[in-house]
Amino acid sequence: MNQLKTVPLFPQEDTSPVSKLWFAVIAQAVVDAAYLGNRRDRIYMKIEAINWFKDDTRDFNLVFHYAGYEEHRARIKVNIMLQDKKYWLNDIQKAILNKKKYIPRPYRETQRFKLVFP
Repeated sequence: MNQLKTVPLFPQEDTSPVSKLWFAVIAQAVVDAAYLGNRRDRIYMKIEAINWFKDDTRDFNLVFHYAGYEEHRARIKVNIMLQDKKYWLNDIQKAILNKKKYIPRPYRETQRFKLVFP
């Protein structure tokens, strides 16, 4: 979270519960954008979080404003943050979204057995 540290608009907003709530929204978006696992629903959340950070929407500006941060400074910090490779989709995540088999199953035997009952 140190990457998103910017100057608060008002010193008293640093400790208000409302600003803490909106900061938690930002923190969850960062966690979602940095997801490296292989669950399909979480990958979709990762894409949504990255798009939320990339797009210059009113929601983005309002959330950072309510959290007590200046929107234009936060935008600069977020753009720097998104250049890190952990905020990109990796090959396995792309394969999952394309519904391809991406990991061979080493425990599966090539020979199959059929049960026969007398």
